[in-house]
Amino acid sequence: MKLSTVWLILRQNDISKKESTACILLNDINTLAQYTFFFETVRNTIVMGNFSSGSRDGFDENQQMHSNWFLRLILGVKQGTSTPMLHGESGVVPPSTLCHQQVMLYYIRLNSLPQGSVLKSVFLDMKRLSDLSSTNNWCSHVLSIGNRYGLELDAFDFNEATKQHVKSVAKEKFISKWLSNINDHSLYPGLRLYKLFKHEFACEPYLQNIKSVQIRKTFTRFRCSSHFLEIERGRYVGKLEHERLCSVCNIVENEFHFVMICPLYSELRNSFISKITSMFPLLLEYSPYEQFLFFMGFNDLDLHCLFSRFIQDATDLRSGVGVAQQTAENERLCAGSSPHRS
Repeated sequence: MKLSTVWLILRQNDISKKESTACILLNDINTLAQYTFFFETVRNTIVMGNFSSGSRDGFDENQQMHSNWFLRLILGVKQGTSTPMLHGESGVVPPSTLCHQQVMLYYIRLNSLPQGSVLKSVFLDMKRLSDLSSTNNWCSHVLSIGNRYGLELDAFDFNEATKQHVKSVAKEKFISKWLSNINDHSLYPGLRLYKLFKHEFACEPYLQNIKSVQIRKTFTRFRCSSHFLEIERGRYVGKLEHERLCSVCNIVENEFHFVMICPLYSELRNSFISKITSMFPLLLEYSPYEQFLFFMGFNDLDLHCLFSRFIQDATDLRSGVGVAQQTAENERLCAGSSPHRS
């Protein structure tokens, strides 16, 4: 499946009505190609479309929704998954920040044009109108964007150093806001676990390390609390936290309970932990909760593969898929064996 084919289908159709088709198409593309597709087509198209649209500050919030929709599609998480987790897992700076970078640099470029050029004359006329009247125009809007980033745009010359500085300041501002958001439980209650192991803004290596699309998406959902454990399901149906109980243990079913405690997954857990502790012997000195946070946050190829496999198998077991598969396998073996005569 060519990337251009996927993009053509998304452009020709209402993406909100074609999600299932897009999911099927994107599943034929590996994760690296999906991100390449995002960076080279979807994101750049959104940025340039907003830059040229004349919107108030160079960005249309509807296009931010399209970008977030695409990230959710790639990551395989629910539509309700909060944007800080989308950006944190993918390492993607949102189009709004990129639009601000571009529009500020364009202002600096216009301001640096030689006197006498037609474009510079039009730009200076627009600046004078902005200074003399109470009516806002493009120049005043861009200057207000610069102020938000602490940048005095009129003070810059247009050169490579300026480009790097403006882009760096805008990105650092976004990352600072992102760090603040993932620690704001009142604004993003779904990040109660995520903030405990996600501390740096970067694309997570497991997105490339885990080759199975299904296992990778299940693992992403688990990391982003985009799953169906009672701790999250109960939040959406209005249960208090102490009421979100495991059907096996009758205690709160959260991610820690699922990975480290629940006896339903003991066999899977023992096998997984045995393999991991053979690779990381010091884990035996950690408490169960410290081990859990290590599993969730440490970047290691072998750990990613083993832990994600455990999460997939335990999720299947919880949903009954694992039991059904085992039953079918037992029936197949029984059907293929000859009865013993006494």
